[in-house]
Amino acid sequence: MEGLRREGDPITLDPATVICAECGKTIGEDEAQATRWGYWAESVGDLYPFCFGCAALEFGHARGSANGA
Repeated sequence: MEGLRREGDPITLDPATVICAECGKTIGEDEAQATRWGYWAESVGDLYPFCFGCAALEFGHARGSANGA
């Protein structure tokens, strides 16, 4: 059971983060949802997060996808 926290080790709660596949900007998952980030496909079957600005430039969309973050 190597993945378990050992007694006495501090508990850390890392907030979920999202990284834009185009510009590399990193923000919290909640903020990404609030600012209309979306997940877009660069190839068949693979979805990558894009910030609002990069999605507009890369895909010509002014809104996040239906699978938006």
